[in-house]
Amino acid sequence: MFFFILGLYVLSNLVWRVDISGNDRLSKDEIRQAAQEAGVYPLQWKFRLPDPDQIAYALTRKLPDATWIGVEINGTTVQIKIVESTIPEAQQLKSPRHVVATHDAVITDIQAVRGVPQVRVNQRVRKGDILISGILGDEEHSEVVVAEGDVKGLVWYEYDMAVPLTQRHHVYTGNVRERDYLLFGTRALKVKGYGDTGFADQDLIQEVHKIRWRNWELPFGWMNEKVLEIRMEETALEVKEAKEIALQQARADLLLKAGEDAEIREQNVLHERSESGKVYMKAHFEVNQTIAGEQVIVQGE
Repeated sequence: MFFFILGLYVLSNLVWRVDISGNDRLSKDEIRQAAQEAGVYPLQWKFRLPDPDQIAYALTRKLPDATWIGVEINGTTVQIKIVESTIPEAQQLKSPRHVVATHDAVITDIQAVRGVPQVRVNQRVRKGDILISGILGDEEHSEVVVAEGDVKGLVWYEYDMAVPLTQRHHVYTGNVRERDYLLFGTRALKVKGYGDTGFADQDLIQEVHKIRWRNWELPFGWMNEKVLEIRMEETALEVKEAKEIALQQARADLLLKAGEDAEIREQNVLHERSESGKVYMKAHFEVNQTIAGEQVIVQGE
């Protein structure tokens, strides 16, 4: 018992892990090297660690790209938090350009921030048409600029869909096997639950319990692992349910492609049929979405 308590005491007075967070440009290897030079590394005695403020000061001197460094000692873990200095992004000089249509559409709204609007609401446009011109003035006195603005229009899509009338999904059978492990640092020793579960298909749930002493988390504990048997079940769908699933999937895919500000104004099922255990559909969607793209102005245009 004495040696067990002594072992706990020794293990709890070592640094087992150095965690680093907040870094982006600075590599973890670079930070770990600086920390090691400051006396912070795994298997270092905790009583030999400098004060956290002293560690932070030493790291700041070694890592000039960090504007702030915080150091915390929690149990057997040293946490180093980095705030890197902000480097302003270089402004990219854009060449003059028009705002052009990315789709065939009927204009529903146009807001020109810079440039000359070339279309009006309810006007039909084709992909590539100029919506906001980057050429200001007339032929004698003109200036080319980067046209900016937001243009929305009604765009039409057709979707072909197929949904099986039999849906397959996993369900839990209620059969469970448990395994227990003792944890020592990053190693795990199985003490219960030997042998194959015999399950054809299974899911896994793990619960890890670390031993704590006061505010310290010790580098050992135990883990419980539950292996749950699952089986495949089939559910028959009505044709009406399959149609709704198909339309939901099409709408979700459509909004993902058209953008978060897109709005489905209208949908129509053009035709449908049931064949070979599936429902086949073709649907037409009318979507109000952003159609503004960019086109560089060629010199002499």
